[in-house]
Amino acid sequence: DTSRRLLIGSTSSRAVGGSTHRLLQVESTDAKSGIGLIRNTANAIGSYVSLGKSRASSVGGTTIVQDGDTLGIINFAGADGTDISSIAAEIRGKVDGTPGSNDMPGSLEFRTTSSGESSTTRMTIGSDGNIHFGTTGTLNNSNTVTIIPSDGRISFGMDGRTSLVTGESGAYIFSGQGSSGSPLAGELIIQSRSNVN
Repeated sequence: DTSRRLLIGSTSSRAVGGSTHRLLQVESTDAKSGIGLIRNTANAIGSYVSLGKSRASSVGGTTIVQDGDTLGIINFAGADGTDISSIAAEIRGKVDGTPGSNDMPGSLEFRTTSSGESSTTRMTIGSDGNIHFGTTGTLNNSNTVTIIPSDGRISFGMDGRTSLVTGESGAYIFSGQGSSGSPLAGELIIQSRSNVN
């Protein structure tokens, strides 16, 4: 079109999953509304979908990104009777650590949207391989369940309350309102050995 967007199947540009009109848009009334990628090579490698980001302000730049930057997003949006700007779910790839030359630690966020709200992180796979379920995805915060594959631990955050978490012979001990040295509130105790607090 006149704004140098490539429109396939339509002559009118539309914004999907936000207010931005993308440079490539595919639209149809049947199953052809999609992108098929096929690679023909005599090896085990398949086709790619690559999403990238730099902090440069011009085309071709390679200014380094920073910890916490979003590198790419896959949005799932639906028509709400007005437009197709409302997002129901997202997958985000983010920088998770300090990047450097040929070194890009990353995480994946899976987000869903409750009725009338913006999307919220429900699960995060961190650069360390730990998996966090909940709104924050950080150990010791409320509303989270954290799986730590390296040592087989599962951490349950308390819903809106303070959690006491201590490491004791490969186990975690949780309390709803306790503090170090105080009696446990009895919310949940998980122990892997005979040590008792």
